[in-house]
Amino acid sequence: MYQHQYTPPYDRTALDGIIDDIKANWRSGFNTEQEAFARDISQKLIGLQGPPGTGKTYTVAPAAVARALSYAGDEPFTGQVSAHAHDAVDEVLDDANDVLEVLDTAGCLLRPVRLFRIYPSGIPAGSEEIQGQFIEHYSYNYDRDTLVGEFEAHFEDAESHPILVFGPPVTIRGLIDKLVMDGVIDGDRIDQLIQGARLTSTSSSTRWSTRRR
Repeated sequence: MYQHQYTPPYDRTALDGIIDDIKANWRSGFNTEQEAFARDISQKLIGLQGPPGTGKTYTVAPAAVARALSYAGDEPFTGQVSAHAHDAVDEVLDDANDVLEVLDTAGCLLRPVRLFRIYPSGIPAGSEEIQGQFIEHYSYNYDRDTLVGEFEAHFEDAESHPILVFGPPVTIRGLIDKLVMDGVIDGDRIDQLIQGARLTSTSSSTRWSTRRR
């Protein structure tokens, strides 16, 4: 039986060094299980389960940042972090920005990671706009031309800064649809990116994915 072989497109030495820098500088570091999760690059999609208050967002944020910074593939890095609830998405977004700011202050950040918080239209009722040095907010309806330009430039430059996209699954799927309609994403890459939008999160589960164009 044929089994797909996944070769992680990450520099293991760089990733371990980034995790060590995060442990040394960000909050209180990790426990053993959180650190093992952050160092796991064996799969494109990783699930993390646990009851509320067990540190899921605290664990996912540095893991996503570490992957973005240690990526060694030929094409630009684009990762996706998703949850059904906006507040869960924003918690990881806020933590990811905090990780990057701490690394930057400590002199450990060799290149920035752009954190794109995506909405269909405006900020949802009852939500706050999370601010941070590395965070950018976009509506795929109101800022469509800007987003098209950003992703076109990103995909055409192998040296462009990594991008992590944050939003609920339906929002990420909406963004992908717009990029397809505008010709930014073409045939061979569509399935890969759409699969990246099939992420779920409940009170006991958070999942995130890293995808290339």
